[in-house]
Amino acid sequence: MNLLIFRCIYLIIGLMFTNTMFASKHNLRILVRLDDCHLSGDAKTERIIKLFARYKTPLNAGIIPFGAHKNNQPDTFNPIYQNVYTEIFVHGYKHEKYKSDEFSGIPYLIQSEKIKAGTEILKACNVYPCCFAPPWNGYDENTLTALTKHNFLIVSANEFGCKNNPKIKYVPSTCYSVRDAINIIRKGSVFNGIIVLLIHPYEFNSENDFQLLEKLLITVQLNKVEAIYFSNLNSLDENITSKRLQYHRNPLFYFLRSNNLLGLNKNIYYEIASLMFINVLEWFMLIFLLIYLHLKIVFTFSHYQSIVVGIVLFSLLIISYTNGQDSYRWIFLHKTLVIAFLIWLNNRLILQKKLKPTQAT
Repeated sequence: MNLLIFRCIYLIIGLMFTNTMFASKHNLRILVRLDDCHLSGDAKTERIIKLFARYKTPLNAGIIPFGAHKNNQPDTFNPIYQNVYTEIFVHGYKHEKYKSDEFSGIPYLIQSEKIKAGTEILKACNVYPCCFAPPWNGYDENTLTALTKHNFLIVSANEFGCKNNPKIKYVPSTCYSVRDAINIIRKGSVFNGIIVLLIHPYEFNSENDFQLLEKLLITVQLNKVEAIYFSNLNSLDENITSKRLQYHRNPLFYFLRSNNLLGLNKNIYYEIASLMFINVLEWFMLIFLLIYLHLKIVFTFSHYQSIVVGIVLFSLLIISYTNGQDSYRWIFLHKTLVIAFLIWLNNRLILQKKLKPTQAT
């Protein structure tokens, strides 16, 4: 048994460091999200948009409805946004912090009015956005409710926002460097996923910055990586529900992505089939670990058969299931408790089986 466990561990470690041989560029797509745009535009924004149009590559531009002058009067809509390779999404209201950000912790009615006002400005410009990206990635349940009321379909923040509204789809930003995106495309990916690249106009301060962005667009074309809009993800066959976001919080998956192990990368938003594989892998690793500890008499029969231990484990199991669904640490604890409880139950059944002959005599 010990030999089998060590062989499994050896195989997993081997896969972690030999994953590049299975990588493919065809497993990747890229979505470029340009935040902090204004209705009137500016020189940097216009240059970025023209660059994407020149290479016929989709760009998602996030407009702050009242962002230019921080007042309640919108600016003139810049026709540069109307080119066929640019799709607009809403990026907040004024991009001002009220508490920790612009939306989270604010009453529902206020959030709803802000979202409505920003949306109406764009509709007046004949723009009908499907995606909302809150400034500083800050939003809460009230934000999601307001978004559904005003017919938004997608929210794009980071991977750790709330996700309890089934009517909303979630496309978090995962990559924050143009250079990182280039390197990922060149290496390819073992699993299917999307590079959700987040950039801002203020990041482009020199010719080198624009040349690097152009290099990205060339790399995308040479490697035949599909560039997409947010609206492309709003199809029935595209699973970008809260379940996909939840799998990205899986502790083992988060660790592997953060350390670029097993063919995974922190800058990619993976498809749900890949995530389910990691979820199953985590279950097996936990089972092997706890059974190994059990066989090593770490969980001895003497103290791991009592009813008190069973009650404590079951209580913790219920608490972890009901209160910790938004935290990958709680989910990991929940899985551990499930297996620990099953080991306790097995011990308990063994004890009962041993007691039956004694009671009969």
